[in-house]
Amino acid sequence: MRRISSRATFFYKRVSPIIWFGFIALFIVLPLLVGGRTGHFIVPIVMAVVGPFFMKKLIFDLVDEVWDAGDALVVRNCKPVGTDCSARLGCAGAPVENDDGSI
Repeated sequence: MRRISSRATFFYKRVSPIIWFGFIALFIVLPLLVGGRTGHFIVPIVMAVVGPFFMKKLIFDLVDEVWDAGDALVVRNCKPVGTDCSARLGCAGAPVENDDGSI
């Protein structure tokens, strides 16, 4: 089988939210350390509210892996680390079927 999905999906789904909220924390902590005004908290608050919405709509619904198995695509999409994903449809390396039952 040949992998046809991006290897950067882990970064998109797991690392980029950590970086996003890390910058938000930095934007809140730095003005407090240098004695800045409280008006600088508006942008980080908007980022904290709007960011997860866009992440949920654009990033978190990406599948983890897609493999080309010749006449079928094998899709693996698991929950975050630490949860059992074997019960999810299409997670344990099962081929994805069409509505009519064909692969």
